Amino acid sequence: MTVPKTLQQLDRDLIQLLRERNALLQATEAPPSLDQQLNEVRPLLANANVSELAWKTLLVNCMATLAKSPSVSSQTATDRRRITVVGGRGAMGRFFVDRLTAAGHAVSILEYDGWEQADTLLGQADLVLIAVPLKATVAVIRRIAPYLSSGTILADIASTKTEIMQTMMECHAGPVVGLHPMFGRVEPRCWVRRWWFALDAISGNVNGCWI
Repeated sequence: MTVPKTLQQLDRDLIQLLRERNALLQATEAPPSLDQQLNEVRPLLANANVSELAWKTLLVNCMATLAKSPSVSSQTATDRRRITVVGGRGAMGRFFVDRLTAAGHAVSILEYDGWEQADTLLGQADLVLIAVPLKATVAVIRRIAPYLSSGTILADIASTKTEIMQTMMECHAGPVVGLHPMFGRVEPRCWVRRWWFALDAISGNVNGCWI
């Protein structure tokens, strides 16, 4: 189907505006947080009958794109956490890397070919999130546990919990959180309206309500 020329022109205009907006954020030393950006335009969205959720999704993705630059962060220095996503190049892992980075955290990825960096990526992390295939989860927990500090929050997003929670609690003396995303694999062409989680289990003193 041929896209009407008027729609094509609108798309070109939107792309140009997004480019200018991203450039402005890039040049700003302390960009406003996502909530601040949303609050500024909430009345305009209501008057224009534009979905607040659609606009917030746009803001999140813009910040995720820019967050690779150290000058862009939606967190203050005291709120910024060091997070390592184990399996961060996979479909679900990439999703969490993008969103956590967009939130202003310092996010690192640990994959099967990066174990020489495990001391730094795991030992200094505030949160280690396991996002590997289910069948590999228990083995990965056992492998990463010796690197973790006692204050590191260890979390997983596996679809089953009993064996995985038991293994995390056996292997890690610090806080443990079992999360269950209430959505499926993140496909490039899919737009999901909300991202829900079930907190399946928690163990230890989780001094980290920020998660």
